Amino acid sequence: MAIAWVGEDRVEPADGVVVCDLDDGKALLNLEQSNYFKLNGSAGHVWELLQSGITVAELIDSMLELFDVERERLVQDVGAILNTFHENKVVRKVDIQAS
Repeated sequence: MAIAWVGEDRVEPADGVVVCDLDDGKALLNLEQSNYFKLNGSAGHVWELLQSGITVAELIDSMLELFDVERERLVQDVGAILNTFHENKVVRKVDIQAS
């Protein structure tokens, strides 16, 4: 089920996910689900930013500084990446009220 990510949302790597750098991106392994994912450069960059605890809005702003793309397109692309991560249980949405 797709999530409509909003700017204040925070997303963090799920427990049991390990990452390693590749020449052309990153590889994720979800030890609990036994799933392996290869990320391209831009998805790998999203992953790196998620580890710093930034909001979705901050993530998009950071990506806009690096890539020559329209904001609306980037919002869609980042949303799709986050949904893929979430559906495959490699990230979780952080409840900011519980923090």
